[in-house]
Amino acid sequence: MSCLQRPQSPGFAFSGVQIADILRNRNRDRRQGNGRSATLENQGMTFVRLYTLQNVRKRLAILLVLLVAAMICRTAVRADENATRDRRHRQILEKRQLILDGLQKDVASVQAWCQEHQLPAAETVVQQIAESLRNPAADAEPPVMVTPPVAKDLPIEDQQWQLQLRHHREARAKELYTLARSALRAGFPSLAFMMIGDVIRIDPDHKYARSVLGQQLFADPARKEEADYAGEWVSPFEKQMRSGSKPQIFHARYGWIPAGNVARYDEGLRPWKGDWISVEKESELRRDFRNAWELPSEHFLVSTNVGL
Repeated sequence: MSCLQRPQSPGFAFSGVQIADILRNRNRDRRQGNGRSATLENQGMTFVRLYTLQNVRKRLAILLVLLVAAMICRTAVRADENATRDRRHRQILEKRQLILDGLQKDVASVQAWCQEHQLPAAETVVQQIAESLRNPAADAEPPVMVTPPVAKDLPIEDQQWQLQLRHHREARAKELYTLARSALRAGFPSLAFMMIGDVIRIDPDHKYARSVLGQQLFADPARKEEADYAGEWVSPFEKQMRSGSKPQIFHARYGWIPAGNVARYDEGLRPWKGDWISVEKESELRRDFRNAWELPSEHFLVSTNVGL
């Protein structure tokens, strides 16, 4: 046997034609197998797509149901909150009316006391006060001047009815102020501010209610000797301008100027660097904006070189 010849196993000798048929059949089987695999794969992908689409639809339906439920719950909660808010608003208004009605009863008791003690003039005054408290003017402004204390030189009965009336008004104003704070905490700022007006109408010298209006108590040193002067309610700016070692006054023509300078202003003189000059000279100097007039106000500082 030649060394180049391969030994063949007994019984397994194939011719070249048979080997070619075997290879063709094998390739055909592979192609058919790949086709079947691709078909199965496509069928599987289609099934997955359908399954996924169904899942998405189910999830969207569930989300839609949950969204509608949430909206219904939110609407119900909001309606409940609105009902609670309306009920709270109504309760505050009812308490306010109870306080105002109580004040009318208090004033009526003082009026009855005056009638019992035969004080017709005082009875008329109390009746007028009761009417003004019951039907306040729409455009009424709170008084600027502080109510002076009850004069001690009055007859004892006159002192008594005035002290009684003042006590009732201060007590009811305190109740209303407390209620106004409750209204503010409850989320009703407009109602609270309205009741601040009630407080000042009943007790014009309620300092906390005045502070809500941006006002402070000021006692003018120039009027401290006046028996019926107890102070004024002014803005912080006015208090600042009228206080200190060189208090100023507000002149209708000149604005805020030192009280001692009014006479010189009337003479046509103006202050300039520690001296006095004429109005004409001042106008000439003020044309240069570096020397402009400076006019302070409560909210602004106005600078101008043409005057006002």
